[in-house]
Amino acid sequence: MERLICCANTSAFRRDRGCIHVYGSDLELLEQSVICLLPFLRHFSNEDIRKATGGFGRIVSKNSLGSVYKAHFQDGFVATVKEVNAFHQEKDAFFGYVDVLGRLHHRHIVSLRGFSAGPERFLVFEYAENGSLKDYLRDYISREHRNPIFQLGLLILELITGQSPGKEGTDLVQWVQGSNNTHVVHKMIDPDLGNNYDSKELKDLLTLAKLCTKRGAKPTFSIQQILRYLQMKVESLMPVVPHM
Repeated sequence: MERLICCANTSAFRRDRGCIHVYGSDLELLEQSVICLLPFLRHFSNEDIRKATGGFGRIVSKNSLGSVYKAHFQDGFVATVKEVNAFHQEKDAFFGYVDVLGRLHHRHIVSLRGFSAGPERFLVFEYAENGSLKDYLRDYISREHRNPIFQLGLLILELITGQSPGKEGTDLVQWVQGSNNTHVVHKMIDPDLGNNYDSKELKDLLTLAKLCTKRGAKPTFSIQQILRYLQMKVESLMPVVPHM
């Protein structure tokens, strides 16, 4: 069944099997679709980010892939701002990333509160005290491996198990790559989930995580394809909006 979402002062976006199909090539439409579908996310300009970070002076950490800042916005909102250079040439992938992160709610993941799309790209997370950026903001782009596909697989494993990944994710990766782990899957599930999960969906996610974290093998899929797949999974759980 086709679903239609209409937003004020924007074009229509057709949903087919959970994927967003944007009419036209203008990426501004894709940006508007993310804003419509995730209305709780705030959209900041680069100037908003610059002012909130004291001219990009409140640096929490920095590496070759970007910097992390503490931000104080004019309305009193305090946040952690992550510069995202990995998607510099792939704006569609950036919005896919925002879409997935915006739907994640987990005790081990700091919630995404907003984003800034350009020309420089930033993710705005809720601020966590006590150096929690290091402990909780496990941004798969900024880790040692610096392979977004590997790190997305690791993030999926963290969400499923509720466990920290160990040094460079070795503990969880060794588990999921094990050939005889199917009979102990239920022991690895995050207790917070209880029995509120679909076994088939869980196995599908574990298979995806296993493919993403397989060492030494060149992935046969792109980060965009993975994000699209996860979007489909999320959208399948959303109520259908009847065609008007």
